[in-house]
Amino acid sequence: MKKDKTLFEELCEIQATHNEIKAALECNEADLDKWCLETYNENYDIVYKRFSDMGKDNLLSLTHRFKVANTK
Repeated sequence: MKKDKTLFEELCEIQATHNEIKAALECNEADLDKWCLETYNENYDIVYKRFSDMGKDNLLSLTHRFKVANTK
């Protein structure tokens, strides 16, 4: 398994699927769940939601800035 915290967090932020994350990190589901518990002290579902929500917030912020810039 590639233990790449930055890659994992970025994949969550762009809302990659569970299978895409496993493929990118070259691991299976059990290894990914274990790694999340060791790294974040939370299970995969909770960690994924936290980082994917951050990505949604970033997207909403960018969309708002784009709309404001185009109305001027």
